[in-house]
Amino acid sequence: MKKQMSTKGAPLAVYSKDPYYIVNDSYARHEYQDGEKTDKIAGIVYTVTGAKSYDQFDILVKETQPIITSEQLEELKEKDEKLLVTFDNAIVKPYYNERMKSIQDSIKADSIHIVPKKQ
Repeated sequence: MKKQMSTKGAPLAVYSKDPYYIVNDSYARHEYQDGEKTDKIAGIVYTVTGAKSYDQFDILVKETQPIITSEQLEELKEKDEKLLVTFDNAIVKPYYNERMKSIQDSIKADSIHIVPKKQ
């Protein structure tokens, strides 16, 4: 009997117990129409690392502007500082990646928030 993949998804908290994530990088993901890249931004992808587990994820946030510029993130890294964030409604959904011939995870969140620094 063939197993079906759930298309509903599950909250990221089911897979990761990290309270915060460290932002490593971000980039804009563009929409595609008829296989062609458009100028319209579908969201910002954040490459993050779990603050406790060190698991790394790419999370798509449905916003058109990043919470920090690449330059600002590089400045933080040069000062050996980290940008901690949390996500609202981060959902993990499996999908079959034709190119990789394997099941991959897609993680999408409604929004991202910077965790204030402790004084």
